[in-house]
Amino acid sequence: MRKRTTTVNLDRFRKKRSLRLKPLAVIVASALFLAACNDNSAQQEEVSMYRNVEECVRYNPDAKSLCETTFAQAQQEALDTAPRFATREDCIAEFGEAGCQVAPLNQEQNTAQSSGSFWMPLMAGFLFGKMMGGFNAHKPLYSPQAGPNKGQFFDSSGKNFGNVKPGTKFKVNPTDLRPGKAGQTLRRGGFGQMVSKQNMAPAKSASGSNTRRSVGG
Repeated sequence: MRKRTTTVNLDRFRKKRSLRLKPLAVIVASALFLAACNDNSAQQEEVSMYRNVEECVRYNPDAKSLCETTFAQAQQEALDTAPRFATREDCIAEFGEAGCQVAPLNQEQNTAQSSGSFWMPLMAGFLFGKMMGGFNAHKPLYSPQAGPNKGQFFDSSGKNFGNVKPGTKFKVNPTDLRPGKAGQTLRRGGFGQMVSKQNMAPAKSASGSNTRRSVGG
């Protein structure tokens, strides 16, 4: 009678075990790859900045009609969402004497101030680009003429797009192109404070702080 061997072939069992784990590994790797793709896709919207229709047409000679439409849309959004100042002097302090205009009143401001006018910065530029979703970017931008933010471009919430040059293409997060909220009323220096608050937002988010402060006061 032949004796049964007591030696176990461990390699054979290891091979089978690794084969069982491969499908799970593939699923995990695929999920990580898709997640990475989704993260990157959020940064793929390409836009450029122009100060007026003429600049837009100069860089996009075949898109004159689109330049005109986009500029008009940006102007309308600016009327709805640009920051407001209670006095002309407060507006001039940040945006210069030639950079302010009388602002139309929204319903909330009409209730708060029955007489007199609010002031808002003039639109200094607008974002232009064809988005992947099929719509056109038309975000209005403003440029302070005093303080550390002089010459840079911001949206109505205080998000900084830097000292971007006309015609230069750059990428933004799609959420940066959403229409802004109704323009809030600021005190003197309030726009600069709003910019600082935007810059501090990532740090606050990381620390889990939900503290809110009033703008300009």
